[in-house]
Amino acid sequence: MSPDEQNIQAFAKLIESQPLLFSNEDQVDLWRVVSSLENNAETISDAIAIWSKSRSKIRQALLPLIGNISQTRSAAEDFKKPDPKDYNKILLNAMRVSFPNVESQQQTPQQPSNQKPSNSQP
Repeated sequence: MSPDEQNIQAFAKLIESQPLLFSNEDQVDLWRVVSSLENNAETISDAIAIWSKSRSKIRQALLPLIGNISQTRSAAEDFKKPDPKDYNKILLNAMRVSFPNVESQQQTPQQPSNQKPSNSQP
């Protein structure tokens, strides 16, 4: 497993195992970032690194997980390697489980606050 793949797997595990590390703002921002990425291990891994760089608690929790995945995978390389098109799905599925309200917020169009409801009269 490449370092990029290890980073993605570790980040998904972090989302699933420690969702309270992620503030509501982090959850919304992460959903926006991940859902906009092309499905490429290097691109996704780089985005995770950039995103977590300014979030020291998340980064500190992530680093040991990357090491654990590296050790586990090198001892058992016979595990099925994820299909490259699944990297994005791995993170999105982890977020769906751990941050269930965020996806619905992303899909619900919000009406601008200065706009009157359509059924109001002048």
